Amino acid sequence: MKVARQVAGLAGAFAVLLSPSVASAAVKTYNVGANPGRMVRAADGSMWFTKAAGVGQITTAGAVRGVVLPAAKPDKDVLALTIAPDGSVWAAEAPGSIAHVDGAGKVTEFTPAVPGMPAGIAVAPDGQVVFSDAALGRVTRFGEASGFVDQVLGNVPGPYSRMDPATPTETILGPDQAFWILQLAPGRVGRLAADGSLSYRSLPSGPASNPTGLAFARDGAVWIAEAGVNRIARMTIDGTVHEYPIPSPDAEPRAIAVGPDGAMWFTEFGRDRVGRIDNAGNVTEYALPAGSAPYGIVGGTDGAIWVSLWGKGQVARVSTDTPATARAAARRPAKSRKSACDARRRGACPRDLVLG
Repeated sequence: MKVARQVAGLAGAFAVLLSPSVASAAVKTYNVGANPGRMVRAADGSMWFTKAAGVGQITTAGAVRGVVLPAAKPDKDVLALTIAPDGSVWAAEAPGSIAHVDGAGKVTEFTPAVPGMPAGIAVAPDGQVVFSDAALGRVTRFGEASGFVDQVLGNVPGPYSRMDPATPTETILGPDQAFWILQLAPGRVGRLAADGSLSYRSLPSGPASNPTGLAFARDGAVWIAEAGVNRIARMTIDGTVHEYPIPSPDAEPRAIAVGPDGAMWFTEFGRDRVGRIDNAGNVTEYALPAGSAPYGIVGGTDGAIWVSLWGKGQVARVSTDTPATARAAARRPAKSRKSACDARRRGACPRDLVLG
């Protein structure tokens, strides 16, 4: 595996820290309920998102509906969701179950014999569901006929604060038809091939990287949000990694997705911003309303970026269609939200993807 880092020169980096340039964007918000998190886009152009005790759907016209998941708890977020080939929705529930929501909104829940904390979920072309369990360090395949089949991820040495150091979280199906699994504690990405074989690709900073989101770009590379080191990483299929710094300190990137323009867009939970990064590593940041705590993100069919605002119980449509006016943003106190969030990791903050 090859590893490379691209960082600004000392003088340039110092200037960025003093006055990062933040662009303006048109932002329209919609109330959707408490704790909106991860987002995905369906084939019909609507967007689904996780929320407290359920999932929600919003159209590009702003129509919102919610679906309650009976096994979910208001104090334990639904951590992930995905769209199946038939258009139905599968969700990973922190209390230990997975849920299926069909086109009519009917909910069916399934619970393994030993429940843990499902934190990522994806569906294979054949309809098999694959979900990661952050608490038990495993990946499970599920089919209504075959039931649950567990596969434990390989451990890595060193002290960690979770039950199993593998700590698999977000799981997505790649263009190579393999499942790519983010592993929070060791700071790596696992690849589960169709034949069941597992391989691992580590990030340069290892456990310090605290990776919180991943998504494939149109060129087949996977991009990763590294909350622990304030960077965005680009990883090729063979494991070659380039890292790019986020201009604003303490950005706490959470999720990343390909935008309608082909660039990668990511949320900055710690700065109330979204960022755009191109293949050369150039980053542009856009301001959101104060207190937004942006979490999930997805590119809309309407050419806009859609973002879940965990801090406000809203989903925002972010448009940069009009010329953006750059301005020098006064640096917010480094402890503005990050310290408060750290202090209540196991309380009001999103509990799924950050180690305290």
